[in-house]
Amino acid sequence: MSDKNPDLLDWLGVPRSVDFKKAKWLGIGLTVCGAILTVWVAALIIGALVQLSGAILSTDTTTDAASLRSLGLIVLALAGAPFVIWRAIVAQKQAETAAASLANDKLNDAFNALAARHKVLRAVRHVYYRAGQSDDEAPRSMLQIEGQRLNLPENARVLKASDWETREIEIPDIVTRAAAIDRLEGLAWDQPENRDRIASILCLYVRETSATEDAPMTVPEDLPYWSLHDWAAELRKNIRTDRELAVKVLSQLNKNSRIELNLEGANLQGFQLSELDLRGAVLSRASIQGVRFFRTKLGGAKFHGSKAQGTEFVRAILLGAKFALTEAQGSRFNLAVLQHAEFHDADLRCADLNGADLQGTRFIGTDLRGADLSGLTVSQKTRFMRRVDTLGAAIDHGDEKLVVKLKKHLNQIFADGCLRDTIEEEAAHMRDHIPSHWEYGELQPRDFRRAWREWQDTLPDFPDEWKVRLGR
Repeated sequence: MSDKNPDLLDWLGVPRSVDFKKAKWLGIGLTVCGAILTVWVAALIIGALVQLSGAILSTDTTTDAASLRSLGLIVLALAGAPFVIWRAIVAQKQAETAAASLANDKLNDAFNALAARHKVLRAVRHVYYRAGQSDDEAPRSMLQIEGQRLNLPENARVLKASDWETREIEIPDIVTRAAAIDRLEGLAWDQPENRDRIASILCLYVRETSATEDAPMTVPEDLPYWSLHDWAAELRKNIRTDRELAVKVLSQLNKNSRIELNLEGANLQGFQLSELDLRGAVLSRASIQGVRFFRTKLGGAKFHGSKAQGTEFVRAILLGAKFALTEAQGSRFNLAVLQHAEFHDADLRCADLNGADLQGTRFIGTDLRGADLSGLTVSQKTRFMRRVDTLGAAIDHGDEKLVVKLKKHLNQIFADGCLRDTIEEEAAHMRDHIPSHWEYGELQPRDFRRAWREWQDTLPDFPDEWKVRLGR
């Protein structure tokens, strides 16, 4: 039964499609029965014709007109039956063609509405800049609309700006586009055969409008990594609601049946995408700073080269997810399920992984400097491999398995008496590996962060931008 807009066939439990690969013997049996029925009808027609001819040519005057009329009607009925059936089949085909044409018109209307624009009066100005550092490069200009952020290329230098002037300009019609996206969702449920096509168009819409209409904001230079989350939260004030709605519709379609979720290079900054189903999504090179993925299903998702600074993956399901060359500084993975995920050359500086499930997770060349590694759940297959850097990280609680996995990194990590006690009670063979800078008593959270910060201050070449923020 369809999840949305059930009709009479759904209510009666009649399947909408038939798998003809099953019960092939039934098809053969129906063919034989059809052949027998055809021969039987032909025999009836021939017999009726013979009797009618005999009655007409007979010199027997006892044959009455009623009998002749009955035989004639029988012959006409038998001979006309195939034509009636054929006419019904043709009418059904015509109805199906008309329905398909109407459905296609509805789809095309909705697709065209995705490009809707309208004219408005706005205060605008031209901003002149150079994209590179060389003064020999020709200046470029960008039209800035009052009240909207200016999305200049990274490392661009603003030279000057013209005066504000009121002008009629064309801008995306967000309301019309959102309505079109809503219509497409309804059509996807009403026309399951077009579901993949609709999903493909919505993915294309998210990618293309990201590239042509709304370039992502760049992370400010010298911003403390522990403040990236606050910066990312500001992005939510200027999100494109039409694109956010498109992603949520894709989640609904993906929940019902797996679809291809190709959002490579999309700008999703600041989107609220909590508790969605984005399993298998391709988010490579996407800008997902400040996105809330709270309890979102992201199993098998690909984040290759994506920018995820300040992103919330709290309690997200990331089974088998791939993070290769991902920039996730200051992101939050609290209590996230990262079983069998892979972080290859990913940047997780100052990330919060408190309570994350890392059973079977692999960290290869991952930068974990300044990260919170408290309460991680690890297994025998968890790996910290090749050039993993944990300088300035901290663990305020953990079990014996975690201590063993991070044995080679303990001198780079801060901890208090809680982890000391764990080693004394559960891993006595590692007593000689307890660093001297670890605290002896168990500290309260605020005191722990203060002691952690004081220890980070003693580390040479450890920038202030990476140090834990106090008062959090």
